[in-house]
Amino acid sequence: MPDCLRPLGDVRRHLNLMRGMAAATGTDTEAAFAEGRLSHADWCEMLTRCRGCPSAESCKSWLAAPLPWPQPIPAACPNHDAFSALQMGQVTR
Repeated sequence: MPDCLRPLGDVRRHLNLMRGMAAATGTDTEAAFAEGRLSHADWCEMLTRCRGCPSAESCKSWLAAPLPWPQPIPAACPNHDAFSALQMGQVTR
């Protein structure tokens, strides 16, 4: 089935996957919101990309594995570029 015809995944499931990905990769989305580097529209676009990802099960498994923190953002993640951009704007604390 072409990607454009694939039904989107469950909103809550993918929201949790995105939160997990942000935490695992050290991407501070709360600071990005507070600093105006991440808008609600941007977050919604990221969620939609995540919901359309065919690899949600492997993402869930990756997030469940005991990994050192922070992990690099997986190249296959549909939000790789968005998470990378957010990380580049983070202030080192």
